[in-house]
Amino acid sequence: MAVHPGEIVACSGRTGGRTTTLSLLSGVLRPDWGEVLVDRGRVVAEGGTGEIAARFGGDAALIVEVEGVADPGRAEALGKLAGVLRAEVEGPLGRAPLADLARAAPSVLGYLAARGARVLRDSTERATLEKAFLSPTGEGLRDR
Repeated sequence: MAVHPGEIVACSGRTGGRTTTLSLLSGVLRPDWGEVLVDRGRVVAEGGTGEIAARFGGDAALIVEVEGVADPGRAEALGKLAGVLRAEVEGPLGRAPLADLARAAPSVLGYLAARGARVLRDSTERATLEKAFLSPTGEGLRDR
């Protein structure tokens, strides 16, 4: 948000937030915690930066393609492993955002190996600012 000399800006709404918002914008108050993401006047996420990133796919992820496992409960079981934030499985492909890639990836691969799965391909995906902060709006950088 940019307000230039000579411009007049109004802040309206129900009780709660107007004075604090204007005090923060003007520098009278300094923020001490958290982020609020607003898209076209609608709050789409609030909390700490790491919290928002974790909630909207800004995590590092392990992506695997396997052969030889036909476990319909695989996504749910993977999602319960330590360090796995959630698991998405579609046929032989799986994607698991992880709290700590180095610690949780061996658990995921061990789970698959114990069930006779052969890993055909695996890769990792790093967290990006776009995923963490634009995905709650339903848009990407290229949409702007």
